[in-house]
Amino acid sequence: MKVNILLLFLAVALCSCKKENDGIIGTEQERLSNLSYGTDARQKMDVYLPAYRTESTPLVVLLHGGSWISGNKEDVQFIQAALQQQGIASVNMNYRYASATNHYEGMMADVAAALAFVRNHADEWRVRDKGVVLLGVSAGAHMGLLYAYGYKKPGEINAVISLAGPGSFSSEFLGLAALSSLKQAIEYMAGAAITALPLNSRFTEASPAAKISNVPTLMVHGTADLTVPYQQSVILQAMLTGKGVTNKLVTIEGAGHDLGLAVESNRVRILGEVISWINNYSNAD
Repeated sequence: MKVNILLLFLAVALCSCKKENDGIIGTEQERLSNLSYGTDARQKMDVYLPAYRTESTPLVVLLHGGSWISGNKEDVQFIQAALQQQGIASVNMNYRYASATNHYEGMMADVAAALAFVRNHADEWRVRDKGVVLLGVSAGAHMGLLYAYGYKKPGEINAVISLAGPGSFSSEFLGLAALSSLKQAIEYMAGAAITALPLNSRFTEASPAAKISNVPTLMVHGTADLTVPYQQSVILQAMLTGKGVTNKLVTIEGAGHDLGLAVESNRVRILGEVISWINNYSNAD
């Protein structure tokens, strides 16, 4: 799921809205690149720390897209830089790709390992050690949702943001995927083949919708998305609402998988929603 246009325009929008410092004397801005949070070559992260940060400063973990089998943290680096300008700390992580031997469990383990690495360095970096916001794009959004609902430790995650991410590997979605280039990627991620009904239970286990927990969730989705259908977020929102979970679905009319970010009004709207969600729920109890 390629989202280069999405990333480019979101970065431009974010950079256009630099947050002014309030004059508090504090830490310097820092950028730490390619830190190893594990032994695999893919287990690297970039950490961007804003000036004037405290232990209450929002901390966002970014999960890039790429159909679980491609993409890199560099794809969302401009977003990370823009969040830093907004006074928001961030961790931008690579993760081990899905493969014939690495499935969603391994990807969830990578998110957990990255978060543990942050906790171990929280005092050194002067950042919070809990209450993180996960922000994912496309396949990365699926990972963020799945971790937030089904794998988080107590107090670890305060909110999650999904930009055009799948929430449920239903028979309808998998039927469409089986006819597209996503087939092998989804099979690698789930560790099961897309075959005739009944579906392998691993697709349910890999579905965020099957593990919903009380994590405030922002979804942004285009109604003309042909890669991850808009209905994915509609269904997830209905389930979240039914379980009393705080949520919001930002609908981008006529937009595809790139969320229509070539249109300035869409960029401004999405930026505002993302920043607002981060600020509103970073410090929620």
